[in-house]
Amino acid sequence: MKGIIYPKPHCWKYQDTPTPQPGPEDVLIRIKSCGICATDLHIYNGEFISRFPLVPGHEFSGEVAKVGDKVEDIKVGDRVTVDNAIYCGNCEFCRNNKEHFCLNFRSIGVTQNGAFAEYVVAHKSHVYDIENLSYDEASFTEPLSCAIHGLKLLGVTPGAQTLVFGAGPAGLMLLQLAKYSDCSLVVIADPNYCKLDKAKELGADFAIFADRSDHVKNREVLLNIAPLGYDYVIDATGKTEVQENCLWLVKKGGKFLVFGLA
Repeated sequence: MKGIIYPKPHCWKYQDTPTPQPGPEDVLIRIKSCGICATDLHIYNGEFISRFPLVPGHEFSGEVAKVGDKVEDIKVGDRVTVDNAIYCGNCEFCRNNKEHFCLNFRSIGVTQNGAFAEYVVAHKSHVYDIENLSYDEASFTEPLSCAIHGLKLLGVTPGAQTLVFGAGPAGLMLLQLAKYSDCSLVVIADPNYCKLDKAKELGADFAIFADRSDHVKNREVLLNIAPLGYDYVIDATGKTEVQENCLWLVKKGGKFLVFGLA
């Protein structure tokens, strides 16, 4: 099959690579859609936990091409997406319901070959039917799940005032989730006017231009909207200088979430 390979940091190739074969409890998926995540760039730059060579790609959907002998509830032709995170279930953190700290963590497209290729293999327990979603919509399952997890960590309550820094895909998903959580005020800040226009379309109460060179002015503008600060401030940029300035905007007793990978 054809695939994108990272043979080493700062290097990629489009080349032939062996088609993976499913084990008895595995599913072989023909890729139909795969997102490009900022994590893929971190991996490319050698800044993440990945080992090389690697086929990246962890936000994906596709059609079942083959199933293992012990797979009963999934059949060839099913339209599916996959939970890419793999936990051991045996370490101290897994046994205490803290799987994200798993000592033996693996991830499709991060620590093992992923979906920047024609096919990928996943264990049957990680495969989910996408029902009437399109393949492109279903490829957002992984990043949307991350955004939902972030808001669960915050414990967002109805009536809260929420500020999101960054109007990229992650920030826009967090914006929509905050609106669905019945926040009374949702503000988003970004230095890109096109992204801010999209944020307005998606329901932002205020879409504020953030000047990269003047964080003090940005704080003044944002505190003019919410003089006591915000109940929840979320950074979806991964930029240290943004995160440092977020703390000035959290209301007393409020919460700050670092969502972007710093």
